[in-house]
Amino acid sequence: MQFPLRFGDDHDEFHVSHLVQTEGSYDSKLHFHEGFEIYVAVSGKRLYFIEDSVYLVLPGDLILIRPNVLHKTSDGGSSGYERIVINFSPSFIPEQDRGSAAVFSAFGDVHNKLEIHGGMADMVNNL
Repeated sequence: MQFPLRFGDDHDEFHVSHLVQTEGSYDSKLHFHEGFEIYVAVSGKRLYFIEDSVYLVLPGDLILIRPNVLHKTSDGGSSGYERIVINFSPSFIPEQDRGSAAVFSAFGDVHNKLEIHGGMADMVNNL
């Protein structure tokens, strides 16, 4: 069973979706976005496929994906998970900040998996 919560839709400059999958399995289809994606793992275990790499994603992990990068998730044989996905287009960033290297530097030139621990993990869980 899924319990989705959304703010905005896929065509907006900024949108957020929160999904709780309580039973069964769910595999997303291989896809890409014209904007950036931040995937926040809240609970459960997922496999995240990004182009030719596979990441095991556990609670507290962040996945940062640049525009136009093929990706998908899979349950990897486990059921039940919770995640928050934030998507935004480059045009969502104020024009005066778009040229700043710092704005998009967290996304790097490759795919990033970040592990959050301690107080940051608590903050994510309270979103």
